[in-house]
Amino acid sequence: MSTSKTSFLVPGTGYILLGLATAVFGLLRLQPLMSFARSEQASGVQLVPLVTLALIIFLITVFYFAMGLAILKRRWRLFVVIGAGVSCIMIPFGTILGLIILLWTRREWPTSPVTVP
Repeated sequence: MSTSKTSFLVPGTGYILLGLATAVFGLLRLQPLMSFARSEQASGVQLVPLVTLALIIFLITVFYFAMGLAILKRRWRLFVVIGAGVSCIMIPFGTILGLIILLWTRREWPTSPVTVP
């Protein structure tokens, strides 16, 4: 089976764009934290969560860029297969986390089942 180079263009470009989106939204998330840390003269211990979040965002961005380049260059097949599996695993965890946060932040928790007379 022969595949052309153009068949790898869409997924490779998609992963590169996903890495770019991760970097942009990560910086948008870090910007208020950095300005707060700057205005409050935070100590080194208080900066640990900020640095940890920045490191996680950086590693995810590098992962997506490496996946995109590996797909575009048609190299590192095992890395691409394992990376695709990791990407598929991240989707349900994000959905579950989002649902938990959505339920957790509700104003009213149902205390008992509603019965209709």
